[in-house]
Amino acid sequence: LRLAMKIALLVILLIIMAVMIVFYVKFGDDLLRWRNQAKQDVQSSTTETFRSSETSFIYSADKKVIAKLRGDKDSYYLAFDQIPQSVKDCFIVTEDRDFYEHDGVNILSTMKAAVLLVKSRLFHEKISRGGSTITQQLARGVFLNQKKTYDRKIREIFVALELEKKYTKDQILEFYLNSIYFSNGYYGIEAAAKGD
Repeated sequence: LRLAMKIALLVILLIIMAVMIVFYVKFGDDLLRWRNQAKQDVQSSTTETFRSSETSFIYSADKKVIAKLRGDKDSYYLAFDQIPQSVKDCFIVTEDRDFYEHDGVNILSTMKAAVLLVKSRLFHEKISRGGSTITQQLARGVFLNQKKTYDRKIREIFVALELEKKYTKDQILEFYLNSIYFSNGYYGIEAAAKGD
């Protein structure tokens, strides 16, 4: 029985190694390119990168708003201490319980989401589960796109890891809460709160 378990374990390890080798041979150059691009994008970013589409106002001499200028987004920016603690706590609890413990990626959650994705594709079922951390969601929203592809997911992981190296957790949460899409053209919690 012990010998059979050892053989089974060895076979599983060999299969995992073979899959990793095939994956590296097929995607190795892409992985290096995506990692380097993530480093470059995040290193060239500044705090202004996350404020770029803020809504502007034109005021009259008596300080009344006479025009509201916005690009494709209705967005306002709040500093970290201007955001109520209950809002921060709410998003952490619902989106990423381990936000202050991980380095941008929750491997266990990502693996669970990947297994469900494979299962849904194999059995043609509609099964979805988010596996992205707050940092990954920020990476996707600011540096990437919303397409559900494997390469975008891998690039999202690289960007998230780089974001965690450059910015503090509080900065990342601030950027996220000011850029998340709430529907009806509102980006960020302040725009959503002021929404008509």
